[in-house]
Amino acid sequence: MNGIFDMALATTGGLMTAGGLGYAMLAVAVAERFTSAERGASGFTPRDVGLAYEDVRFHARGDDVRLAGWYLGARCPRGAVVLVHGRGASKGHELTVQAMALVRRLLDAELSVLMLDLRGHGDSDPARLTYGCNERLDVLGAVDWLVERGYRPGTIGVLGASMGGSAAIAAAAEEPAIGAVVSDSAFADFAAVLRHNFPRVMRTRLALALLPGALWWVRRWTGVALQAFRPAELARRLRQRPLLLIHSKGDRFVTAEHAQRLADAAGTEAWLSDTEGHVATFVAQPQAYGERVAGFFGRHLVRA
Repeated sequence: MNGIFDMALATTGGLMTAGGLGYAMLAVAVAERFTSAERGASGFTPRDVGLAYEDVRFHARGDDVRLAGWYLGARCPRGAVVLVHGRGASKGHELTVQAMALVRRLLDAELSVLMLDLRGHGDSDPARLTYGCNERLDVLGAVDWLVERGYRPGTIGVLGASMGGSAAIAAAAEEPAIGAVVSDSAFADFAAVLRHNFPRVMRTRLALALLPGALWWVRRWTGVALQAFRPAELARRLRQRPLLLIHSKGDRFVTAEHAQRLADAAGTEAWLSDTEGHVATFVAQPQAYGERVAGFFGRHLVRA
């Protein structure tokens, strides 16, 4: 399959010159669907659950994409945590269900919280999905905003789920100001996710045949070679920083093998919960999840 990925550009170009217009059109349609984000508006605000917050706006690092967020300041903050959702979600639903119980737990631990809508989601600017590659710039923009707010390097943590978990790892590998990372249900190698899921998600047996052409268009539109995105390689740069990996043993979308590969690369351990589904640990064990995550950040973020 990696050979097929490597041949994407040559295959598409050759088919187009040979009159493979039908293939090219189908590849464009697949790429369009594959990179289109669902807005996933929150439908509530922290005020609805009794929490004061600020609506904030900031830019992704080195990018014109404008992002929307909620900032909830702790009374005497010892640090801050950026929460990063996955595909089709939004701020407030980072863990597939409303995450405000976790937010309250972090605030009780004297940790402020910045929740953001990734590009193409919620109230942020439209953009194509790159499954963590360009989204890492959104996470870095959130870190920059917190630094401007007065949080020192080492006092900022990131919790990301699914695509957001891989974006969190990629951002931390690039930014030493991020003092600790929690990555829930992240993938180690996007090419492996494609091989496992693409035909089912695209609902056609032709999906794998169309994948090289679709990836060619994705790279042309976004500048990203998705098949080369391997968070496990980036996780090697986090061996000297605290990293907590969380994954459901029964995750059939991103299998638990990905968590083990990330753990091996980073030299850390993974919490593999006895749960079924993707990003399912918080849903099944909210109290244990909140205690473990808040305790992890509380131990590893330097007091501001």
